[in-house]
Amino acid sequence: MKSKVVLLLFAIMMFFSATLIGQIRIVSGFKDATYYDMAKDIQKISSLTIDVVSTDGALQNFNMLINNECHIAFLQNDVLYYEKETGSKGKSKVDDIKILLPLGYEEIHLIILKNSSIKTFEDLKGKKVAVGSKNSGTYITSKYIKTLSKIKWKDVEIGFNDALEALITGDVDAFFFVGSAPVNKLVEIPDKIKDQIKMIPVTNSKLDKYYSLLTVKAGTYSWLSEDVTTYGVSCVLATNAKDESETKIGWLKTILEEIRTSYDQLVSEGHAQWKEVDFNFENLNWQIHPLSIEIFQLKK
Repeated sequence: MKSKVVLLLFAIMMFFSATLIGQIRIVSGFKDATYYDMAKDIQKISSLTIDVVSTDGALQNFNMLINNECHIAFLQNDVLYYEKETGSKGKSKVDDIKILLPLGYEEIHLIILKNSSIKTFEDLKGKKVAVGSKNSGTYITSKYIKTLSKIKWKDVEIGFNDALEALITGDVDAFFFVGSAPVNKLVEIPDKIKDQIKMIPVTNSKLDKYYSLLTVKAGTYSWLSEDVTTYGVSCVLATNAKDESETKIGWLKTILEEIRTSYDQLVSEGHAQWKEVDFNFENLNWQIHPLSIEIFQLKK
């Protein structure tokens, strides 16, 4: 009887092991948000078996990548800068992360009440500011631009829904949200709240090296009546390049080639963010994976 149980357990283990063979794991972001939808698009066009994992955001993705809990991660590029300069993972581990593909930009949204005394980014000094939940890309961006600009506001670590409520009740003076405009959460705000909020510019010369100035056009949101200048955060596909196996390298090469050759399909049938992908690796300020240099014929 004991031997039959052992054999059964062995068979079960072999079954689950077999299901993982040839499967590449991509960590994305919140379910049905930009990263998650783009990962599902890759899954659709790929010949590989891909496991798309939803997460709480870019910081969790970074940690999973560092700990080799995935093969590919969607990241905000500033997570890499922040972790290299101020993180606890160690500079060498962060340097193992290589960029596979840039995916365009996500805009930094800084939201206040219309009757607020805050008029500029610098006016955040001493204010209570919601900076996102701890695993999110918004959290890292908020922390990093605070470090770079040296503007000292009081961090309130809550996510979007709580931040919007806290803004209306006066428990925070402003909140950050990083996302590709138009962000669904900001589109779907109740009408009674739309009349109370506004977006203000985020500009500071100390941020220019790490972020790109962009404009969120009037009308992007029904409550946005004028153009707003802010910074764009680079979005990327990244991998941990330390001690890569031949199998993993083969997987990465296949996926990158499939994205390149299926680009028109991704643009026409996939998430709108694919329209921002132009295979331009300039101004990333981070190491690019050798496979990307080969496949996209980049200058070394």
